[in-house]
Amino acid sequence: MKMRKKRILLTGILAVAIVLVAYFAIFYSPSGSTKGSPEISLIESTDQYVKIQWKNSKDAKEYNIYRKEDDGDFKKIVTLDGKNTEYIDKDVLVDNTYTYQIEEVLAHKTSKSDERKISLKKIDAPELLSVKRYSTKDNKEAVELNWSSHDGYDYSVFRKEADGKYQVIANVTANSNKSSYIDSKIENTKDYTYTIRRKQKDSNNVYQYGKFDEKGITTLSGKPEVKGDFTNLKATISWSKVNGANNYIIYRKQGLTGSYKQIAKVSGNKTQYVDVYNKSLKTENEKKILGAGYFVDPSINDLVYTVRAYKNTNDKESFSNYSKDGVFNICAPSIVNVENTKDNSTKVEWGTVKNANQYYVYSGYDDAQGERHWEKLKTVDAKNSVVQSITVKPKKEHQYFTVKASFNRDGNNLYSDYDKNYRINDRKYENKNVLFFGDSITFGSPYKGKATRTVFSYPWRVHQLTNVNFYNPSIPGSTYTYKEKNNRSRMVQIADCLDKGKNVEKNDLTKPEDMYVYKTDFVDNQIKGKKFKDFDVVIMAAGTNDYLDNNPFGSIHSTNIREFNGAINKVMSYVKKANVERNKEGKKAIKIVFVDLFYSDRTNNYAQKTNRFVTKNKIGLTLTDYQNDINALVKKYKQEGLDVYQFATDDLINQKNCPYVASDNLHMTRYAYGQIGNKLSDYLIKNKII
Repeated sequence: MKMRKKRILLTGILAVAIVLVAYFAIFYSPSGSTKGSPEISLIESTDQYVKIQWKNSKDAKEYNIYRKEDDGDFKKIVTLDGKNTEYIDKDVLVDNTYTYQIEEVLAHKTSKSDERKISLKKIDAPELLSVKRYSTKDNKEAVELNWSSHDGYDYSVFRKEADGKYQVIANVTANSNKSSYIDSKIENTKDYTYTIRRKQKDSNNVYQYGKFDEKGITTLSGKPEVKGDFTNLKATISWSKVNGANNYIIYRKQGLTGSYKQIAKVSGNKTQYVDVYNKSLKTENEKKILGAGYFVDPSINDLVYTVRAYKNTNDKESFSNYSKDGVFNICAPSIVNVENTKDNSTKVEWGTVKNANQYYVYSGYDDAQGERHWEKLKTVDAKNSVVQSITVKPKKEHQYFTVKASFNRDGNNLYSDYDKNYRINDRKYENKNVLFFGDSITFGSPYKGKATRTVFSYPWRVHQLTNVNFYNPSIPGSTYTYKEKNNRSRMVQIADCLDKGKNVEKNDLTKPEDMYVYKTDFVDNQIKGKKFKDFDVVIMAAGTNDYLDNNPFGSIHSTNIREFNGAINKVMSYVKKANVERNKEGKKAIKIVFVDLFYSDRTNNYAQKTNRFVTKNKIGLTLTDYQNDINALVKKYKQEGLDVYQFATDDLINQKNCPYVASDNLHMTRYAYGQIGNKLSDYLIKNKII
């Protein structure tokens, strides 16, 4: 019995001891990891510090941070309040390996985390090269970052607003020596600062972060508002300022579908750049739009410009957004034909213009008060052709037609000007024969092709508006004055053929290559093989080349065709002779219209703007002198009983508008030729010349 009682007593004591040991093991153990140990959630480093983060226990009184270097022993380096969840150890050196352990102190126990090892290496800060703002397809903005990198390395992208703190917005693995990232989660009106940081895993699979540029690069919000003034010699591009920019970059492309290329960079205090075409158009494709090596015809100018604000600080580049559509010239289309079709519809044809993606076709009428009213008939997508047409059904009372070109730029429709005076109600002079007798302007230069030479000339427009029969044997470069040795054709030579009723042949011209004019049957109703007597109206439109050729006047009564007055008098002698013949046939005398000399800013030096009306030629005469001489001849012919008129041109082309309405400071644009035809038709009708 006693032995049994002893056994029971010993068993009870042992059980109590086990319980006490367990209790103290749980609540009073000074070291070792248990189920409730703190867990290190993050350990990372730079070459200047190690950062440790852990999950906080609400019951923790404090945390002890232990560290050992390489193969050394653990030492406590700091004790922190129990509310902390992070510690940054700055007492570290590059090329050392550190092991950390966190001890959590509770009311009745302590516990330690697992050991976490990290090796410090020197990691240079990557170079953030540029930040570029641009517009996305949905008219929002994004920022493109570019930085120097190493293939296979990992990088973190940091961003902050104003005085805020950097935050990681992306992690990128490089696949070349230059990396990029697009931040599309931005607001259009806000500026952002970006920086890049390299990170790499050590042998313990722990990330170490390199240095980074804390200043970063700040974006330039907004974009320059760009405007353009396009002339035949140059384009003047202006823009609004962007805060913070120290430079502006000007870009240009050829055609709306082309690619922008930088053509200039100017300082941030400038808001204008002049692009002189003959100096900047370099490629063969670009040079195709140059006339005479200097000029770009405004009506076929397809150059597009845009401007981007730019800031460079210590080779760190920040680019603003820019207008993708840019700024460009969009001319008024010139109507070339309106005719009725068999089904009582009307076919409208017009010359296409560059940079248009749509055309709006209108018909109109004048009310009792003379006010013009327009009605849109159709919207037509632009085609890649010289001439475009559409069939419409305008109201019977609608006698006016016009076409507008448009392009949707930056979400807004950009419209061209339009011809306000193309009408069909004056087509009632089909019994009148009109001779246009002139040089390149009357010919229709620079439009020399079969289609363009015809439909864009002002004689064609007069025919369209009035339905007169017309003949236009004008020759580019021709003069009134005859010279045996000179690379020009002579109007007296054409006049001699007309006097004889002879078609013009090569051997009738000083410059046979000009025969291309006559090789093409370009107008179905041309009057061929006729004499001066067959014309009711003769329109004289030449003389500017006599100024360039330094041809002397001679006396006002000269008959010497080697003099300016003598050559014109010779032509008029053919007209006088024709009047005698017309009188015998019971026809009225020919009405002669002298067209005033057209203003030009071009002499032999195409690149230099020179007003011919005030600039003397080699014999000391200005174009004003030649015009005054024509005025004197007109006065003389009236005194001789000829039915003579003068058509003024100074409101059609002058010093102010010459760069805009002339294709090359001499010849007109397609639209300007139409306006000459409009005014000349009005003049012929008003003065009962036809």
